[in-house]
Amino acid sequence: MDEVMRFWLDKGVNGFRIDAINHLFEDAELRDEPLTGKTDDKHSYEYTEHVYTKDLPEVMSMLQHWRKLVDDYTMKHGGPARIIMTEAYADLKTIMDYYETHDGKKGAHFPFNFNLITNLNEKSDARDYVFEVQKWLIYMPRGYTPNWVMGNHDNVRMATRFGPKRVDAMHMMLMTLPGVAVTYNGEEIGMQDNRDITWEDTVDPPARNVGREKYKEVSRDPARTPYQWNTQKNAGFSSAEKPWLPVHPNYKHLNLKQQMSQPSHYSVYKSLVELRKMPAMCRGQFRAEVLNRDVFAFEREVKGDNSVITVINIGPRARAVNLTEVFGLKYQQQLTVLVAGSKSTHSTGNALPADALPLAPYEGLVCMLE
Repeated sequence: MDEVMRFWLDKGVNGFRIDAINHLFEDAELRDEPLTGKTDDKHSYEYTEHVYTKDLPEVMSMLQHWRKLVDDYTMKHGGPARIIMTEAYADLKTIMDYYETHDGKKGAHFPFNFNLITNLNEKSDARDYVFEVQKWLIYMPRGYTPNWVMGNHDNVRMATRFGPKRVDAMHMMLMTLPGVAVTYNGEEIGMQDNRDITWEDTVDPPARNVGREKYKEVSRDPARTPYQWNTQKNAGFSSAEKPWLPVHPNYKHLNLKQQMSQPSHYSVYKSLVELRKMPAMCRGQFRAEVLNRDVFAFEREVKGDNSVITVINIGPRARAVNLTEVFGLKYQQQLTVLVAGSKSTHSTGNALPADALPLAPYEGLVCMLE
């Protein structure tokens, strides 16, 4: 495996994503894992407790070895740091060991943070959002980079999980948090799960294993449908008669081509990408506040430059919030809109009062404090 990594490093790759790394080793004695008692379905992953096939000590040792390999390569050849990112679903303290173990040995540059996927949904309130953000930042070892994953190929898509009306606000959250923002293919245009895939068209192995009666409960296929490029056959993804998975039927009105020519999820996403070049976004201090059960806000502040404040209303009713006290702003301070949602009545450059900032239902705003 070392030689495989060096081969690709010589080809010029900038790093590696290591999938399901916590399953890398299994018990050398090949002992049977104990039953959980949660289910009688032998095909279910919940059938046994995975004490002999997951999170074994050898995993960390191997990761630390690979980290040294890429660091040594960078030291020898120069150029940008070659990075390692890891995928593992585990408890938070275990995940933090992937950054660095208690003895100071380095592992991944960042282990994927799936908390925004696994712990938040359309029923979560503002306190839940801020709690999940703060929890990662508190547990993360000092000197490392946080990361935020809003969707991936193993879970329900963001627009389905939170509802399509929240897509722009969720992107504002993702892209203005400190550290690395990870976007799953299609989230930038608000693609949704295709929940109508038939048994005959289902290809996900876990879904096929449980059979026709239960396949929809476990199938990951709904979040893996072809990218929706345009209104052409198969949404412009393939010229084949039948793609690997069926295209979501909403592709006629939800596709990249249409969103490129009008205010859209895609245009909001592009604006947020550009916004991340601001000094406050690159190196600004971070502060989060819960204003009420529906509204929370982030501030990114850097000395000598403009601060950025993100305000998000995840609730179904309009709100007017006072940011003056929570962020220590001046009396009658105004904020300048940097990014508004695709359906917002506010526009870039609008001045809004900090002591009565108006938010429509499900609306997010990214503003500048001069």
